[in-house]
Amino acid sequence: IPTDQTVQFWMNRFLEDKRANVASGQLTAGRVYTLNLHLRHFIDWQGPSTPVTEISGKTVSDYRLELLSRVEVSDWSTTTARNRLTTVSSFVRWLWEVEAISILPRILTGKSKTLQIDKATPKIVVFTKKEIKTLLRKASTRTKLYILLMLNCGMTQKDISDLDVSEVDWEEGCITRKRSKTRKFGNVPLVCYPLWKETLRLLCEERTMATSSRVLLNER
Repeated sequence: IPTDQTVQFWMNRFLEDKRANVASGQLTAGRVYTLNLHLRHFIDWQGPSTPVTEISGKTVSDYRLELLSRVEVSDWSTTTARNRLTTVSSFVRWLWEVEAISILPRILTGKSKTLQIDKATPKIVVFTKKEIKTLLRKASTRTKLYILLMLNCGMTQKDISDLDVSEVDWEEGCITRKRSKTRKFGNVPLVCYPLWKETLRLLCEERTMATSSRVLLNER
């Protein structure tokens, strides 16, 4: 069949569309990488040269069974399987929206639970006080600061990287900011985190003096 009618061709078109969203700031590059990873597995399973018009509700349902078989042998978690199925479902819906396929599979319409993969409740793993003391004792000055910011303010590595000079009150010893991951949403709270003495001391010591809005920079 003509190349422009294959599943592989339309997967590439889908990813091009998502990369354009990255360029305009509507999507992150990391998200596109994940979509690419998910769809490549689906395409390998389906066959890259398969006509895109052969994708149906049965295709998506059979792929769900393939994912669940991976969960059964402990290759993947239910969360991984669920995320991959969500990506594939979005891809098939997009194919219908751009008229690559003429009919949206009924399995993707309404509130059908046919494709449902329940999300497992993860076991929360926490560090003991002894482990935290060991980490702080062995860590370099910069890494110790990172650990304290995580403990003191609940920061992830992106929050630490994005920390802006305007968000730090050096006199009062506090950080006021919205979480990096969710700051684009209007209902996300602006939180003030009082800093522990050691957190503030290390932050003052490690802050960059370069002309930058970011508090923490490496040599580059």
